[in-house]
Amino acid sequence: MNGRGTAAAAIVAALALAPLGALQFVATVALRDAGVSGSWVRAMPPATAVRLEERFDGWALPPVLRLIVARRALAEGDLSRTARLLERLPPSADRSALAGTLAERRGDDNGAIAAYLAASDVDDVERVVGDLQRHDKIAEALFNQRALIDHLARDPSQTGALPEAYYQLGILEQALAYHMPVGSKARADDERLALASYQRALAYAPLAERYWIAVGNQQLNVADLSGAAVSFRRAIDIDPRSAEGFVGLADVAARQGRLRDARALLERAARIEPNAGSLKRLRARIR
Repeated sequence: MNGRGTAAAAIVAALALAPLGALQFVATVALRDAGVSGSWVRAMPPATAVRLEERFDGWALPPVLRLIVARRALAEGDLSRTARLLERLPPSADRSALAGTLAERRGDDNGAIAAYLAASDVDDVERVVGDLQRHDKIAEALFNQRALIDHLARDPSQTGALPEAYYQLGILEQALAYHMPVGSKARADDERLALASYQRALAYAPLAERYWIAVGNQQLNVADLSGAAVSFRRAIDIDPRSAEGFVGLADVAARQGRLRDARALLERAARIEPNAGSLKRLRARIR
C-alpha cells in the first residue's frame, strides 16, 4: 500500500473508534482539504467513505463529505455509486452541477441541461446546447436554448447573458429554417423567428456590431432590403473596419441590380478582410 493509501486507512481506523462529533469536525476539514493534491480526502476510496457512514448506526455522512466522495466516485467512473450518493444529498448548486455531469456521462443531454440550469451554470448549458447543434439535433437544442432564456430572464443577476442567449437562439432558428423546403411557410416562419431573436439580442446590446450583421443578414433572408441596408450601415458606424458590413451592403446593392456599387463595396471589404468567406461567395455570385 502506498503512503496515501496507508494514511487513508489509518484515518478510517481512527474514525471507527472516534466519537460521532469527530466525524462532523472531519467533514469541515475535508472541504478545506478536498482540492489539495495528496490530501487524505482524495486518497479515500468512495466505497470506504460509504462504509464509514454505515458504521455510525444511522448517522448520515455530512453533506460536505458526501459531495466530495460523490465527485471522487464519478472521477473513478462509478456512475451507480455517484447516483446513490447524490440521492442522499440535500438540494444545492453543487449537487445540481454534479448531477449534470453525471447525466452527461450517461448520455442524457436533456437531463444534464436541466441539472445545469438548476445550478445556474450557464456556461455548461451553452456547451451542451452547442453539442446538440453540432450533432444536428436542432429541435432539442432549440428547446433547451429557450429554457435557458426563461431561466436567465427570471434571474436579475444573469441578465447580462441574455443578449448572447438570444443571438444563439436566432442561430438555431435560422438553422431550423434551412432544413425546411425553400418557399415553404414553415421556412418563412422560422426565418421570422430568427430575425426576432437577433433583434432581441440587439435590444439588450445595441452597440454589438455582430448582432447588427446578424439582423442585416436575416433581413436579406426575408427580403427586407431597406432594413438590411440600415443594419449593415449601423454595423459600419460601430466598427468602420466591419468587412461583413461592407459585404452586406454589397449584397443589398447586387439584389437591387446595382452591380457596379456592389463590386466597389466588395473591394472595400477585401481591403479589410480579403479571405472572408462571405466576400468570396458574393464575388462568385455577381461575376
